Amino acid sequence: MFIVIASQIAEADSRTARNLFYVVLIANITTAVITIKALGVDHNTARLLSKSNDVSRQLAGSGIGGYGVIYANVVMLPILLLFLKKIYSSERISFLTITVFINVLVTLFMLIRAQYTIALAISFCVIGFIYFKRIIFNPYLLFTVTLTMLGIVSLTDVANDIYILVDLFEGTRYQAKIIDLIVASGGDGQETGAVSSRSDAYMLSLNSFFEYPVTGVLEFGSKIGHHSDILDKYAQWGFFLGSLVVYVLLYFPLKLYRLVRAEERIYIFCFGVALILVGLLNTLVMEVSIAFILLSIFYSIFYLVEKDKYEECSKATVC
Repeated sequence: MFIVIASQIAEADSRTARNLFYVVLIANITTAVITIKALGVDHNTARLLSKSNDVSRQLAGSGIGGYGVIYANVVMLPILLLFLKKIYSSERISFLTITVFINVLVTLFMLIRAQYTIALAISFCVIGFIYFKRIIFNPYLLFTVTLTMLGIVSLTDVANDIYILVDLFEGTRYQAKIIDLIVASGGDGQETGAVSSRSDAYMLSLNSFFEYPVTGVLEFGSKIGHHSDILDKYAQWGFFLGSLVVYVLLYFPLKLYRLVRAEERIYIFCFGVALILVGLLNTLVMEVSIAFILLSIFYSIFYLVEKDKYEECSKATVC
């Protein structure tokens, strides 16, 4: 439903889209600031909101964002960076530029405070891909960077360094995940379940899909891992209907990808990658749909204006 709404917003006039853009940005900043403040008291606050109880309803009523808000910001991040690039290159420093910049800052700070490893990993991969794509696509630079990293690793005691990280992240959610990685790689200790339970859930959905690749298991029960929306859909409905879900998710971004300028396509591409990664590694919740609306606002503000000017110019006798 929200994808359909986003496609309609993409046809809206520039002024309406810009006003809607302000509403989204200010609402996102407000929610993010309240969430950051709550996470400073208890870093599990965002996870409490995913439960169905009186505590979660009370937290939601106070304006605190949970799991959905955090992952919505992960998917929104490439579009916010695209807005920042576009506005900064076309306008002087304005209220809109400052508002977008503050959104990027509070998004990154909220992701760090929430201690969601997947959200952080996707976000920093997106930033790295956008701003360091010259290194990624240049084989000589990529070879140099890779060789340097291998040299650093070979000159250090990686095993002991990983154990140092356990102490460094003591009291955070990252500590349990580092311990699981050490155990999985053959180190000493006992698993905490932070990583193993998630990987087991992924494998359950994959095994169900391989067992019933065409029809799926046709249920949403014990044969599905419930930790990956996309894998769960493939396991539940089979290859064709599972692929249809992925197609629906990517239809609108791919449509705009063909319409924007070449230098801006990397941002739309990263939007699609972030969306699919969130769906593969976690659950896509309703709040993620705000990212589609933000994408349509971008097209309406920066491309429909140019389209309208071109049409008016083509109708005039003198351009």
